[in-house]
Amino acid sequence: MVYDGIINFRDFAILAEKWLAKGCSDTNTWCQGRDFTFDTLLNMEDIAFLADCWLVRDTEPPVPDPSLWEVEPYVSSPSSVTMAAELAFDAWGWNVQYYFQCFRGNCHDSGWRDSPAYTDTGLTAGTRYAYRVKARDEIGNETEWSIVRYAGEEDRTPPAPAPEWEREPYALSDDAIAMIATPAFDDSGVEYYFQSVSGGGHDSGWLNDRSYTDTNIDPNTEYCYRVKARDGSPNHNETAWSTVACATTLLPPDTTPPTPNPMQFDPNGAPQEIYGGGGTWDYYATMTAVVAADASGFVQYYFECVDAPGLSSGWQAANTYTVLVGRSGQGLRFRVMARDLYGNVTAWSPALPALP
Repeated sequence: MVYDGIINFRDFAILAEKWLAKGCSDTNTWCQGRDFTFDTLLNMEDIAFLADCWLVRDTEPPVPDPSLWEVEPYVSSPSSVTMAAELAFDAWGWNVQYYFQCFRGNCHDSGWRDSPAYTDTGLTAGTRYAYRVKARDEIGNETEWSIVRYAGEEDRTPPAPAPEWEREPYALSDDAIAMIATPAFDDSGVEYYFQSVSGGGHDSGWLNDRSYTDTNIDPNTEYCYRVKARDGSPNHNETAWSTVACATTLLPPDTTPPTPNPMQFDPNGAPQEIYGGGGTWDYYATMTAVVAADASGFVQYYFECVDAPGLSSGWQAANTYTVLVGRSGQGLRFRVMARDLYGNVTAWSPALPALP
């Protein structure tokens, strides 16, 4: 017969095509569904049977309607829920499909499927889910939805233990403070929240990481923080806050050289030539720089012989320098600069000749 859900002339034509055929049986599916009376012959008795059903249309869904549960949804693993509908039948012999719908929670619909059983996967532990099911035949007649059934229990327990400090806040630089919380555990996952409670720092927001660095904050300033955790369930159960811990950002880096800048010779200490008393080659150049000042409290001086670099002093703590130059009257030129603890260097002083 024509499988379109209505008895009409198309079905009669199919029957007429094999009129008076004999030998219908299970082997040939009763002449491909034409032998309505199952008497092995296609004759007037089959025509009469067809006439009784003339223009009858299939508008009925499978049964049971509404669909029923064979196995109500249940948690089959920490991340899955399994269920099964009661097997449905269609009076016209159509194949039946089933549709399982996620009715509550972040679960997943099955789509239309041939199997009356369904396992929803990729779910979150500690979450309550709800489902319903319906069935349809091949021409789209659908049952009503089943009653809604639930699986799983709501997670109302926060992660444990509540986080404290694995490493209390500490200064990374003049504008950054870092910190690490102790781990908390929960089957549905854990997030951490670091809150700035004083100093005007920045909250972290919820993080998957239990480490946090607060940046773009002020130098030489105290900032205080606390931390809590929450789980990944729909309830986002939160722990209590940790104790408060504080840290002070570092002083900003010193980028200022000593003063004066450029460096200067002492008015009474300009380079000059002096005799050592040991003959023609026993003359020295001696000089004194002004005392330089720096916030670090640390200053070094470098006296450079412009004309003979080998006669330079290198870095030294003293602001006075004397070096053997050999014969008299060379007029070797010297200049001086200073640096602080952080390597900030002044400009050179003017280069002056060492004269007798």
